[in-house]
This record gives sequence, structure tokens and C-alpha cells, in this order.
Amino acid sequence: MSTPPSSCCASNGCGKNPKGDAREGEIVEIAVCLPVEGTFHYRLPSNLEGVVGPGWRVLVPFGKREVTGRILDFCDAPRSGELRDVLRPLDDMPLIPPTLFPFFAWISRYYMCPLGEAIRTALTGGTQVASRRTVRPTDEGLARLKSRNLGGRRKRVLIELEHLGEVPLNTLARRIGLGSGLSGLVSAMEHEGLVQIETSVRSPKAKPRRVKALRFVHWPVPENPALTPRQTQVLSYIRDKYIVSFKELKSEERAGASILRRLVQDGLVEEEWIEEYRRPHVCDGFDKAPPAVLTQPQEAAVEAVLSALERGGFAAFLLHGVTGSGKTEVYIRAAARSLEQGRQVLVLVPEISLTPQLVGRFRGRFGEQVAVLHSGLTQAERYDEWRRIKKGEASLVIGARSAIFAPLVKPGLIVADEEHDSSFKQEERLRYNARDLALVRGQMEGAVVILGSATPSMESLANTYRGKMNRIVLPERIAHRPLPTVTLVDMREEPIRPGDPRMISGLMRETLELTLAEGNQAMLFLNRRGFAHFLLCLDCGQALQCPNCSITLTHHQAPATLRCHYCGHIIPVPQFCPNCASIRLRPLGGGTQRVVEEISHLFPGARIARMDRDTTRGRGSHGRILQQLATGKADLLVGTQMIAKGHDFPGVTLVGVLLADLSLNLPDFRAAERTFQILTQVSGRAGRGDRPGQVIIQTYNPEHYCIQAARDNDIDGFYRRELAHREALGYPPAGHLILLRFSGIDPKRVEEAARGAKSRLAGHKGVQVLGPAPAPLSRLKGKYRWNLLLKSPQRELLRKAARQLMKDLPRRVPLSGVQLALDVDPQNLM
Repeated sequence: MSTPPSSCCASNGCGKNPKGDAREGEIVEIAVCLPVEGTFHYRLPSNLEGVVGPGWRVLVPFGKREVTGRILDFCDAPRSGELRDVLRPLDDMPLIPPTLFPFFAWISRYYMCPLGEAIRTALTGGTQVASRRTVRPTDEGLARLKSRNLGGRRKRVLIELEHLGEVPLNTLARRIGLGSGLSGLVSAMEHEGLVQIETSVRSPKAKPRRVKALRFVHWPVPENPALTPRQTQVLSYIRDKYIVSFKELKSEERAGASILRRLVQDGLVEEEWIEEYRRPHVCDGFDKAPPAVLTQPQEAAVEAVLSALERGGFAAFLLHGVTGSGKTEVYIRAAARSLEQGRQVLVLVPEISLTPQLVGRFRGRFGEQVAVLHSGLTQAERYDEWRRIKKGEASLVIGARSAIFAPLVKPGLIVADEEHDSSFKQEERLRYNARDLALVRGQMEGAVVILGSATPSMESLANTYRGKMNRIVLPERIAHRPLPTVTLVDMREEPIRPGDPRMISGLMRETLELTLAEGNQAMLFLNRRGFAHFLLCLDCGQALQCPNCSITLTHHQAPATLRCHYCGHIIPVPQFCPNCASIRLRPLGGGTQRVVEEISHLFPGARIARMDRDTTRGRGSHGRILQQLATGKADLLVGTQMIAKGHDFPGVTLVGVLLADLSLNLPDFRAAERTFQILTQVSGRAGRGDRPGQVIIQTYNPEHYCIQAARDNDIDGFYRRELAHREALGYPPAGHLILLRFSGIDPKRVEEAARGAKSRLAGHKGVQVLGPAPAPLSRLKGKYRWNLLLKSPQRELLRKAARQLMKDLPRRVPLSGVQLALDVDPQNLM
């Protein structure tokens, strides 16, 4: 396989035509969806000229494989070399508008990733085309093996192939442990006639669904006395809609096959195939809602945003509104104006759990114009929603972080709700932050951007103080409802009762009892799922650990298992300690399962719902659980951070926080900020109706400034104190970070690679290097992890050092068996 070039020239790369025959035809620049630098030139065969162009997804030969590529543009002939042909288009339309390519180019530069990988991140699930390489032994290879005329690695390969027959190359690599070195070895063995390699292409899983329909032909309907009244009724239905699927006619009009056949025979309608969209369940049904009456602060906020929309061009706002202040209504009014101007709207939310209510609000105002994009959809649903957006049939998109890549041609408004949430940051592959990209895309598209939150991030507040964004404050709740009263309970002073896990304080118990007795609802927040934090042996003191990660296994009661919440490892609860065989195993700590059990014991008649990752794995589970609370079918909701933000339930008058210190004790410089945010957010779920709310926060550290600020809803006071700490240490927003994470199954190699990287960073002035050191979560999914943190007050110095390191590292530092992930602006240092 030829080496991929680092620039847009195929003269010595995978875009070369190995046959060397010159061809006439247009030349296109293509980004392949692989982790390789640069773009590549290919030639369009004559049958594709005028058929495909910029934005189209095509299949191209790349070395010995066939891979997905994206046509970026037409271009002039390369300086030298013959080109290989584009094989075929993969879609019936370009799924990404070419206007987005500058956006992807910016992403590629900023996050230091290949352009093709950036574009691949945007592609919907199920649309990827992959080539599959298999290898099998030849008769000559098996004969050489039997004659014992082989040794070393070739012998190991043929022994496996004798047993397995034909096998995928990556499977063979795992079995014999050769990793990336296997590809070159089997290529050499193929040249020697010992094995045969074959490549096959797997088609995309997601494709348009075509259904049979009837299209109305005559206009107006000719009088036909031969038609029965029932046939006339069905024909009128088709006429009104012009084209209707057989499925709809049978379900809505109960039209039988004989009626439809008669209409076709009389030439009144014609059969044809049409595309039918598979709509997400979250889009099923909606109630039209009139615009709400605005408060005075809301009116001022709407006026500021609408003025920016009228002026045109980029403008950025931080909408800082207390919980229940009506930020969503501001978004809706701004969206309406953007749509009136003929432009589109993109609304981002950090988590899937926030989409059902938000989609309901927007569909109540905008109907079928709303499309939904998030990972909770099936591949087919996501693919169809993407196509609706690209065709202009949906002009308002609501989705999680990946929706930032939605194929909107002319967005006029981009909203990032709950902008402070770390879930906007992608933690795998391309590690982008959708909130930051909302600002970048808005600037490129000349759109108005609104970042909304009751607890803005330190970075966004800093941007308002620096004049980069306009801050709009909604200081009060709608209808002049008061904020809930917040009470701190010092758990250090709670009396210890025999057998009591001390999860529910006396005040919490009494207040819950009164709340339920009055017919009100409550929410209990604990950011830890499961029944117990871990299982401890009382004889040897060992807590049962995950064999793949440096973390204890969490005890789940239903079913009785021990689970790792990082790698998914699961075992039944043992009867004996695996270390000393003792039977004295005790679950310690508590999770949401234990809270439900304890509340059920205290209040046997209470209807309790639970919302965490364990209860929301199924399709539509988020919406079903929230609907229980909304319709009064649940008295109490117990949950993790999924329940903490964005939800509006007027019946909830009490919110209880069971352990406020969980996030405060994490080894992360953002721990205080995240604790303040989650406490303020979850407190805001109380008292959003006509009845006042109250919040009880149980803590072992009530003196901490972030907990005090959350009690007083004092974000500016918290910001000033927290910023002083950040400035003293040079952490964001006072400085910038890049995290280099090394991982692998050999701890010695991982450490050597990390230390070697640090030695290559010497001499970069203005850049502080912290580490290397084992990551706080030092082993994950069987791989050891080391961190190297780069810090600088100047972003460009930081990026220059990282770029130089990534360029030098493969040549200067042994990286065999070690993976390196580069994270610009990291949100998670664990």
C-alpha cells in the first residue's frame, strides 16, 4: 500500500492509478473518512460527470481497500502522476452541504485531527461504508507449514489459519497479538504465495425506505357516475393530498385493495414509489400551544435577540436566567423570527433526557417543521431525519451535541441550552465541544447564537466580561414565583442509628412525609446509580474491584450483580470473598436503587419512579419516566443528574439532595464549579408551579463556598472566588489546556511513551507541562492510562507545542502498543 500524502496531491499516494493509463475526465478533491492527514485527488469516470459534485459521498479505492470519501471540490490536474477513479456514489443526494466544509476545516485545524475524521463524525449512524479484508491460507502455504519449512511469525499465522480457515484480518491480529504489524506481514506472505487476501465492501445499513403510493392524475376530478360514493370519497382524499401511500390510505381511509385497484384502472390515479420517513417516537403527537405572556425581563431579552436577527450577521448572547425564568420561551420567540426570515434554527441540548419536553414545546408552536437528532434514535430514524433536514423539509432541529453538524444550509439562530453542561464535550475520537462549535458555526454562517443557562460556565461568563458576548439576565421566575428556600443539613451532626445507612436525614424524612401527605410531588437526587457503591469484605478489608479498570464494582440489587460502570464488566454477587473466602461481605455506600428501597420502606404507599442510566436504556424510556411525573402517576422521582436540569414539573414542591459532596471530592479543578452548578440546577426543579418550593441539601461539608453559594443562588459571588483560584493556578478561563492521554495494555510501555513525550516538549517557552502521571482513573477497559497536561496563558503557544510534538513523536518516541489521544480544551481529566 502506498503511503498517504500529507497534502492535496495524489502523485505519490492512494489516489494514484496503478495501471497508469491516462483518462479524460474531471478531477475531484476528496477527504477520505480515515485517520490520515491530507486530502486526495481522484478522477470522475465519464458516467459520473455531471452526476456527483461537492458534498457527495462516494466510494473510492484507497491502497488495497475501498473506503468512504467526501467530494470537497473540483480541482485542476495534479502536478504529476496518474489518478484512480471514483468507484460510485453512495447516496442519491449529497447529505452534507458544501457550505459546511469550511466549518469542518476549522474543526480539523483547531482540534488537530484529519479532515476526513472531522467529516466522518458528522455522518449519521448506519451510513458508513467499510471494506472488510479477509485472509486465508493457500495450498502452498499449508504445504510449507506441514513440511516445517517455516518459522517465526509466518508459522504462527499459518497455524491459526489452518485452524480458522478464512478470517477477518483484525480477528487474526487479535488472536496472535501482532497488532498493526500484521498487515505488512500478511502482504508479504501473499506476495510469497502463502496466503490470499480478499477485500469486500459492506453497504450502509441505513437506506431510504420506499413505499408504494397513489398520485392523483386528473384535476379537477372528472365526473364519473360509475364510481361508488366510497370510491369517490377515497379519490377526494388522494386529490387533497396529491400523493398518498397505500399504508396511509388503508389506515386513515380504510380503503380496500379493490377500491384502489378500480381508481388505477380508471386512470384517475397512478402508482409510484415514494420515500417514507421513519419518524422518532419523540415526535409522535403534539398539542398546539399559544404564545405565553412574557415577563418584563423576557420582553427585554426577546427584543435584544430580535434586534440582532433584524440587523443580520453574527451576534452572541449569554442568556443567564434563574431556574424557571422562561428561557425556553425566549428561544421560541427568537426561533419564530428566524423562520419568518426564511432562515433555519438549531437548538442543542446536552443530554437525550432533555429532548422530550423541549421537543413538545417546540412542536406545539412549530409542528412538523421540527426534526430531532440524537444517539437515542435508531439508525434509520436518524438517517431519515437527516434527509428531511437536508431537503429543507424540516427547518428547526433539536438535538444533542452531534446535531451541531446538522445539514442546515442557512441557519439564522443557534441555541445551546444548559451551555455549562460538560456533556456537550465529546470524549472519544474527535474530542469537540458542541457549545464552542455553536459559536464558531454561528460566526461562519452569520447567525445569532444564544448560550442559555441558570449556571453559566466560567468560560462563558469570562467571555461576557471580556466583551465577546452580550449577557442578558432573567433575574426572576415567571409569574413572580419565588425561588425555593434552601436548607443545608450537616450530616456530621446526624445521630447514628444502628443499621441506618444515614442516606435520609431526619429533616428530609419529615419533610417528605408532609409533602406526600399534602398531595405534592418530590424529587430526590443522588448522582450515583446502583444499590451500593461497593461490596466490602469485613474480614480482609478488600473491596471487590473491576478486573479491567482501577475502580470498585458497584453493587446492584435487581438483579443481584456487581457491575463496572466504565467497561460494563458484570458478575453475580459472590457468596464468598475471592481474596479470603470469608462470607462476611457487606454493601457500603448507596446508589439510586438503595434510595428507592429505603423510601419504599419509609412510605409504603408512595408511587416511586427511578431515572438513571440503568432505567433509561430502552427506546422512549426517558419520556415514559418523565411522563409518570407529569401526569401525576408518580409521587416521587429518584434519579441521577438526568433529573437535575431542564425539566419543568409544576407539582414538584420538594427537592432533596442526598449527598452533595460526591462531585466536590473528585480530583478535577472544575469540581467546585460542577458541584455549584448541579446543586443550583436540581434546586431549581422545586416550586415551578403555584405552590412554593423547598430544597434540602445533605452535606458533610456545609462550609464550602460552592455549597454556600448554591444555597444563596449567588453565582457572581461564586464566580469571583473561583476565578481567583483559577487565576492563581493558570486554569481556564485564565489559561488554556491540552491533555495528552497515553494508554495501552503494557504499563511500562505507556509510562515510557509519556515520559518520552515530555522530553520532547522541553524548550517551549510559555508552556507549562504537568506530569506525566497516571490518570486518576489509571486503568480503564484493560488499558493503563497516563496523562500529560499542557498549560499556557496563550492558546497559540500551546497549540504550537502540541503540533510539534505530534509531528516528532512517532519518529522520536517508541509508541508501539500505545495509543495517544489529544484533547484540546479538556473537560474531563479523569
